[in-house]
Amino acid sequence: MIRRYTVQDIPILLDHIGVFLSETEAFKDHLYDRDKMRMLLISNVNNNRFFCNLSIDGSGNAIIGGLCAMVYEYTFSKQTFAADLLFYIPKDRRGLGAATELVDSYVAWAKQRGVKEARLANSTGVRPESYAKLCERLGFSYLGPIYQMRF
Repeated sequence: MIRRYTVQDIPILLDHIGVFLSETEAFKDHLYDRDKMRMLLISNVNNNRFFCNLSIDGSGNAIIGGLCAMVYEYTFSKQTFAADLLFYIPKDRRGLGAATELVDSYVAWAKQRGVKEARLANSTGVRPESYAKLCERLGFSYLGPIYQMRF
């Protein structure tokens, strides 16, 4: 089952986000500010330009994973696009269809907002080959890699 997050989901979401960050090459060395993340989630719970859907298990009680995104304007145009901020499925739940359902709900949400395009990115370094296959299977095309320089 896929549904939008609620204020009641935020404590569990914060736990999931902490685990997600610790698993990534890109973010595992960063300090996780739960209060900052909590405020982002609270302030956007009713914002229709902020997407955050959850995959819920069959019992309706446990969060399997989630995908959060926002609508942005291009810097050179008033046209808009949607881009993900966070996409996480715990290791033990991957490959069971939750990712497909979450992406499908994200694409539907983006189309309803009239955006020019929807984007998914893997800026985490977690399983890039598997992520690329998922994105391409769901109709996304490769745009380009992300590079970083640490200081």
